[in-house]
Amino acid sequence: FTFPAPDLLPRLISSYFQLPHYLFPILHRPTFEADFAAGKHLKDEGFGAIVLLLCAIGARITDDPRVFLDHPDRPAHPHSAGWAWFRQVQVVRNTALVDPSVYDLQIIALSAQYMAGISPAQACWSMVGIGIRMAQDVGAHRKRMYQEQTVATELWKRAFWCRGPALMALDVWFSATLGRSCALSLNSIDVELPPDCDDEYWLEKDPAKAFKQPPGKPSDLSYFVCLVRLYLIYSHALRTIYSPRSHKDTAEFSHAEWSKRVVSELDSALTAWYESLPPHLIWNPAAENPIHFMQSSSLHSGYRLVQMTIHRPSIGGSGNPSSISLQSLAICTSAARACIHVQKEHQQRRPGLISAGPLASLLSCYTHVPTFVAAVVLLLRIWLAKRTEMRIDVEKEMDDIHAVVNFLALGETR
Repeated sequence: FTFPAPDLLPRLISSYFQLPHYLFPILHRPTFEADFAAGKHLKDEGFGAIVLLLCAIGARITDDPRVFLDHPDRPAHPHSAGWAWFRQVQVVRNTALVDPSVYDLQIIALSAQYMAGISPAQACWSMVGIGIRMAQDVGAHRKRMYQEQTVATELWKRAFWCRGPALMALDVWFSATLGRSCALSLNSIDVELPPDCDDEYWLEKDPAKAFKQPPGKPSDLSYFVCLVRLYLIYSHALRTIYSPRSHKDTAEFSHAEWSKRVVSELDSALTAWYESLPPHLIWNPAAENPIHFMQSSSLHSGYRLVQMTIHRPSIGGSGNPSSISLQSLAICTSAARACIHVQKEHQQRRPGLISAGPLASLLSCYTHVPTFVAAVVLLLRIWLAKRTEMRIDVEKEMDDIHAVVNFLALGETR
């Protein structure tokens, strides 16, 4: 492996832990830093690949020109940030001959996180499918694998659960955004969620205190646990409402009755999820903690996306007023506006939260799908209004749509 220059390497790793780690934790930071300080990346191929991938992801948040690919005929392009380190990693090692290791799952999770920002996003969907097969091969999706709580077992659990992009949640995310089927059946999973506990409290001299968050201190990992629970609802919506056969397999209900019942159940689950959020993750534009503010904005964007996902098929769109569910249209419109409002507040606070530059691009990358869908919902509302002579304030809707266009432009540089 060819690693970044000695002065650049620690900066790139620090960039990774500055934000991506807090949004999608795949590693245990104290364990990683101890292994890195001991030079394990120079001796162990799996750990060395992890370091290279952290550098690739960190490069997206760094202005240093050394993170770009050199080209003799044209200037370096910002889209090439980190590619020099990503391309060295054998993402899927020869696991057909040996049992997959936790490094193999982490490599796929981190690779998908990096590849989510490059053109062929469909490659992530295939890659995640391979990672899920690896996890199933070693039983990482089953509770019986975790008989005792250790750093090693919790890392397996994180690698399995991460959206992060990683396995189960990544499967849901890319399946939804690419319009493809989920690879993993929720009926086959019984592993518990990761502990709601920050990295520094995993290891304690007193075993009774290990993996326990101190009372009164909000956990930075609460976001991740809440996100996984949200994605379980998201996955169920994709497997029911959007399945071509689900209503046919329920003979005692008509399609309309079946859809109404499923939507009602999903709405109830989503409401219960929202009401269970810890106080520091409830949407508050004035939140003082920058990490919790970023986590909250990402979480609530995802919440609104799932809400729109549940109700969007019920809107209709044939142009016949009787075919349009005004209730579903109202719910989707409200969710879309709320999602765009989150992004507007985020943009207003961004200069005080983070330095200008590539980090802004990274933040927009994590929430661009919910915001894009929100704009499409508002456009759909305008088109339906024209067809059905519904009276709406088109200028107000277009203001929000243009705000989305400006938000998406933040991600163009990286």
